[in-house]
Amino acid sequence: LTAGYNHSWLTPSDVTLKSSQYGKSEKMTNTKDAFNIGFLWDHAFKKAHLWSSQSGLYFTVKGGEHLYYYDNGLGSGPQLKEEQTEKLTIQGLELQCLLRRTFLISYDQRVTLNAGPYISRVLNKPEGIKGWDMGAMVGVGYDYKHWSASVSYQPGIFPKIADNSKTRQANIMFNIGYRFWKK
Repeated sequence: LTAGYNHSWLTPSDVTLKSSQYGKSEKMTNTKDAFNIGFLWDHAFKKAHLWSSQSGLYFTVKGGEHLYYYDNGLGSGPQLKEEQTEKLTIQGLELQCLLRRTFLISYDQRVTLNAGPYISRVLNKPEGIKGWDMGAMVGVGYDYKHWSASVSYQPGIFPKIADNSKTRQANIMFNIGYRFWKK
């Protein structure tokens, strides 16, 4: 069982990156602080006992602010809509599949490095949000007896917003977990 804190944001769109060209001073701190809760399952490989896989199913809340724009068709590039930003809260189920490398400190302590893909399904579908999301995840963890702590980063790979802004979701997770049996 694991639960934790999400610090997520929507990556800047093409327009936000060129805000001076469009006469805007968009703030880049469009973050959303939220949470996640889920279950994890570890499977150690028999012949390579320091390697394992970890699958997890989470309920997550992420979000940020999104700046909308449109293409006027005149070839001058995207034009900003009149100060239209929207604060988004995105709830979803997320499935992770990670490859982990364990470094033993002592019998009861270990440090792990992990990496792998995740896929999530949006449960509350705000207007303009795609229903599915995929991405990568990298992180580090610490296990002590039945307890574990981890920090993970999820850079968004595919656009999250259903417009031409190429806006992606990114997230940092801080989790505390409890194992019902020791590894």
